[in-house]
Amino acid sequence: MSQWVVFGFGNYLSDIFDIIGARQGRVKAIVGNLNYSEEKRNNLSRRLSLLGYEVRYWQLEDFRPSSEEQYCCGFISGRDQLATRLKREYEIRFANLIHPTSYIGLGVSIGEGFVMGPHSVVAPNCRIGDFVIINRATSVGHDSSLGDFATLAPGATIGGNVGIGRKSVVGIGATIVNDVNIGENAIVGAGSLVLKDVPDHVVVVGSPTHILRRNNPVANC
Repeated sequence: MSQWVVFGFGNYLSDIFDIIGARQGRVKAIVGNLNYSEEKRNNLSRRLSLLGYEVRYWQLEDFRPSSEEQYCCGFISGRDQLATRLKREYEIRFANLIHPTSYIGLGVSIGEGFVMGPHSVVAPNCRIGDFVIINRATSVGHDSSLGDFATLAPGATIGGNVGIGRKSVVGIGATIVNDVNIGENAIVGAGSLVLKDVPDHVVVVGSPTHILRRNNPVANC
């Protein structure tokens, strides 16, 4: 049984535990960003107990890498900063975490720290960067490219030959048609229909989409 160490926790942690369990793995410990209030720590313990888990908590300074462990992030926003720090200070490599019900086509290249939820599809000849998250029931069309730290929320539909920039987020149930490019650090709102290119650092919403506002490149990731 594979042993996983999860760095950080957020609402996405339940999905991470679910995918690890579906791969017959076990979470050994949760590490870092644990300086939360007692209320938040109790909420984490409650959520883990519902999943049937009792997991050790380690502060980052207590972490020591082991060749017998695999590593992943347990949250979405801000994972670029934590992953960069961990790789620099501990020289670890993050594993790819792919649910067994998902499908990846021929000729797909995948970076480090990739997470793919259940019933999702990546069509042939796609390029997936480091620390990309593809959530549940999401479809990515052929020859598409997902930049580092890009996030696709549940039910998103990505057409063929689509480019999604670094640290961009595609919301729940959004649709991006063929041959469209999404810039870096952009956000596509839930349920949106994207028919044309989206520039860097903006939030787009609607069907078809329009620019709602700028997206702060520091605050979002």
